Amino acid sequence: MRDLVYYREQGVSGEFIQRIFAVNSDDLWYPSTKEMIDAGVVHAVVSPSSVQETQYQPSTLFEVDEMLQSMPAMRAINRHEPELYLQMLHMLNQMFIAGASPIEIKQVAGKIIAEMAGSLLPRTSDVAITQFVQETANLLATLHMINPILCMKNIFPTVYGELDITRHLSIQQMTPMMVAFERVIEDSYTTEAGALDVANAQTIVTDVVVSLGLSAHFLHNQRLRGHEDYSAACRTFIRFYDRILALPQREAGNTLRYLFSY
Repeated sequence: MRDLVYYREQGVSGEFIQRIFAVNSDDLWYPSTKEMIDAGVVHAVVSPSSVQETQYQPSTLFEVDEMLQSMPAMRAINRHEPELYLQMLHMLNQMFIAGASPIEIKQVAGKIIAEMAGSLLPRTSDVAITQFVQETANLLATLHMINPILCMKNIFPTVYGELDITRHLSIQQMTPMMVAFERVIEDSYTTEAGALDVANAQTIVTDVVVSLGLSAHFLHNQRLRGHEDYSAACRTFIRFYDRILALPQREAGNTLRYLFSY
């Protein structure tokens, strides 16, 4: 009965409908082309050569997913925030369809990872945050050797301009930091960081700043002019991090979580 109503709603002639339902279930009826046109089942017959071939955009999600899954930190995000991972996957897939290269996709993914890891530093483990800061100090030292302004861009991007680190470092040079990002993300979901001891952290920060002497003013990015100042500021930040990392891991972790919480 529903089929009968449907055919009538589509404008198929009553005579044609009767022929359909008059055929036994174990038999078949093959109407001619003229009969189908006259009954309103089809409207015209065209030559295959006159039909423009439809161009289908092959699915690229799998390809983009493979790119992301090659990045340890992205695998951690997928494990703990699958919905967020899917949102990023679809966003990056649209970029890929629009013409972005695999390198550009990974560059954008790397920025997303860095931002997410940065936001999770206050709640990650002592091991993860000390590993991250150690790799940060190593990265600053590498950038300093290339050009101190690159170091300053990494520390103060809003002042000196955003740094496209992929233009200056190889994949091998960036791998330790990407591993550190993964640990930060993973441990923020699986390891209890413990309560922040603000008083102890403030005491340690004060002691470290005092130990830096006159060069401590470079930590505040005030009145820096030229290559020599940039170099001195970069080296001061590395010393600042190294002195905190020299502490027992629990104290170092607590102090670093304090610094990244404010």
